[in-house]
Amino acid sequence: MLNGKREKLYKAYLEIIRDCRVMNNRSQAKVARAAGLSGKYVNMLELGRRSPALESLLALCSAAGVGRATATQLVTEVLDSFDWEE
Repeated sequence: MLNGKREKLYKAYLEIIRDCRVMNNRSQAKVARAAGLSGKYVNMLELGRRSPALESLLALCSAAGVGRATATQLVTEVLDSFDWEE
């Protein structure tokens, strides 16, 4: 059950990071470089084919132009809408 919850949390963060990246006109490659990650890895994350480490999530938040506090607030709003009993 924990894996499902963790997966939902990662997915919520990555959706917000992707949305902020696009809103701020930043490519995956530019965000990846700024976060110290490979472009391929960021692409795999956004496609849901990889699960990021917390350190990577935080680096991506910063590189995508969204602060940690803002990302956490947005993720909390997304998670509040989840059905945790699934």
